[in-house]
Amino acid sequence: LDWLNDVLCASLYILEPYDFIARANLAVAFDIQNFDNIGFAFWGRRMGKSFAVIMACTVILFCIPQCTMAVQSLKTQSALETIATAVDHVGNLFEHFGITDVEPVRAFGENGMKFINWYGVQEILRGRRDISNFDSKCFAVIKLISGDADAGRGMTENIYLLDEMMFMKPAAVRTTLLN
Repeated sequence: LDWLNDVLCASLYILEPYDFIARANLAVAFDIQNFDNIGFAFWGRRMGKSFAVIMACTVILFCIPQCTMAVQSLKTQSALETIATAVDHVGNLFEHFGITDVEPVRAFGENGMKFINWYGVQEILRGRRDISNFDSKCFAVIKLISGDADAGRGMTENIYLLDEMMFMKPAAVRTTLLN
């Protein structure tokens, strides 16, 4: 988990408001008393938060056998836009390995996407081209969820990405802010 946290933090753009008023307003919003000793990280609208996070998560999905992820967004269309960048990223990884004759993304649509991970790449590099016989460990899956905060209840995915802060409980928001 520490490694995952480091990867995500390294991939995000962090802005720390140096304005005393901005810091005080954030502290009041999250009921933080001693805000002089705390650095705040926040990301404005349209700054690439989803893009940065999905890139880090795609790398993690690519590296872990049979890894699954759920992306929760307000609407399926916005979730599709978020994971669409993962399609390009996986394609770039395959180009890096010199595999141009195999389509890495096996499914992409309103339910999510399924793509060949590093274990599948190893099989392809060994000469196996019949992807229909690949073990499940050779694939990664991203599922899409839309709805309210309870839409992901009972999730058992390896990664659960809440693409909107409104889905998080106030205590979780405060803990995330402090981290």
